[in-house]
Amino acid sequence: MDAFRLIAGITGTVSSIFTWISRRVARLTSGEFDELIVRPVHARMLCQIATNPEIELHQISKYGLFDQFVHFLLDREVRKRGRDGRFSLPVRRRFNASVAAWLWRQGGASTVSISHIPNSLFATAAEGVQHDYDDPGLRRELTQGCLVDKNGTTVFFNHRSLQEFLVANAIVEISSVPSFQSSNLLDCLRLLNAEIANFLLGGYCESDVLRTVLDRWFTALIGLEGQLSVVALRLLTQLRMEGASKTRLSPDDPWHRWISFFMSNGGVSYDLKSDSHNPHELAKSNAQRFLSDYVSDIARYDSPRQAAALTLLASVLRAKRDQAESQYATVWLANWLSFDLFEKAFAKTKGKGKYALVYVQRDEDFALWLFVKCCRLERVNNEMNVVIDLKLMKEFASSHSPIGIIEDIAVETDVSETMLPVQVLYRIWGTPERKLETVRPFFFKTDHMEKLKTLDTIVRSSSLSVASLPWKSRRWLQSAKYCRCPRARRAFRRRNCFSNRHALGILGQSSGCEHNTQLKSARPTPASPKRWPMGVNRHANLTPYRRPMLGLTHSR
Repeated sequence: MDAFRLIAGITGTVSSIFTWISRRVARLTSGEFDELIVRPVHARMLCQIATNPEIELHQISKYGLFDQFVHFLLDREVRKRGRDGRFSLPVRRRFNASVAAWLWRQGGASTVSISHIPNSLFATAAEGVQHDYDDPGLRRELTQGCLVDKNGTTVFFNHRSLQEFLVANAIVEISSVPSFQSSNLLDCLRLLNAEIANFLLGGYCESDVLRTVLDRWFTALIGLEGQLSVVALRLLTQLRMEGASKTRLSPDDPWHRWISFFMSNGGVSYDLKSDSHNPHELAKSNAQRFLSDYVSDIARYDSPRQAAALTLLASVLRAKRDQAESQYATVWLANWLSFDLFEKAFAKTKGKGKYALVYVQRDEDFALWLFVKCCRLERVNNEMNVVIDLKLMKEFASSHSPIGIIEDIAVETDVSETMLPVQVLYRIWGTPERKLETVRPFFFKTDHMEKLKTLDTIVRSSSLSVASLPWKSRRWLQSAKYCRCPRARRAFRRRNCFSNRHALGILGQSSGCEHNTQLKSARPTPASPKRWPMGVNRHANLTPYRRPMLGLTHSR
């Protein structure tokens, strides 16, 4: 090995370095290395890494290799003549990482003019350094030691992998701040792509410092509301799967429950994977047992967390399933459509009139509200079945869930509906026969189900513009507004047009009158004179509005 190191250091050729390192660094692909080895200086740096006896190449990861590569490049910049020694290697590395992250936020750009780099990046990188530079001088000093090709007033990263590694360094820098919280975590996760996630995962497995820093993510994840990308969710799941974290996953936080499900499933996927070669043992997999327990606990959650659990359930149910999974899916649905749910539904409709309607509010009981939204009762071959529209279930559940995935995970098939016989529900519940008799009338006829309706509250603004109203309502309002005859205005108001009356009610709710004061202030000056000739329709000359909808005329 020592002889080979000596040969590699003497020759310094790109081909020998690539062949030697690629055999020992299994995680590197030839394409990624070809991107780096394009200049002689890079080849020399790789030779220094290869000939360093303190580096064990058979154990180095992709993160470690790039870390050593950046270290050598920055050390070379610091040692150049004319560089200010007060700005040490960590300071310049922090500045390079902040510039790379700032460019990454600008749509993944790799080129920028020096004058366009914000002053805050220079000030943040130079914190703790005693210097007498003004802003232009500090800008000049730090950009001269930047890991970019400098061409006059423009700097650019000519290696995409190098920029992505520096973005990963910036993410670690943000995560190590003492005031790190959920908003900072969301900013870090939005910077991820597959390559940056691989860098962070490699550093997590190799460095204890990175493991301590990235473990803080799971504490900041508690209570985080928003949507994450599939790459971010996969990174969080893999970080938990790579080693035992000091932070325990919360049993009540939606994100932690989703991560626990993907961990038990072996990856971020809705297709359940078996932990046994026997297909009959598929129903005993960890993911299926976890999902069953998760859905059975929704009764103790509030509405947002119930929505998160049922969103995950609908996503799994829409994926491709074999016979064993279909049998176990009935258990998940029975945990949601429990005996208590039907008992509450029957208690609401029991004793009501034939045409009476019972409304269910979302915040009052989300599980029952979603049942009314996406389920129906159907009789097939004299057997009553509960039909669940999985597409509607996922749509309504995800719209009220505090968490979600930006781009949905692809599945092989897209199951739209599933049918669950009522008799199967009885067997899964295991409820005594005497108690079942209290809910059986709910399934005898569909009258009880038809009485249940959802009450959806729509909050409207108190100041709405005319442009937000339907076209007929806008036209009618303008006609009634500019009509000077009280008798004509009364004729307009007497018309049985619901949309017009509804528009007047909305616009008049803030002013307490028929017409909003904003309409009066926005009145255009008519082109015709104030006094109208006998028999002339005064609405015909109003511009830019068209002739009124009702076509009423008034003459003096």
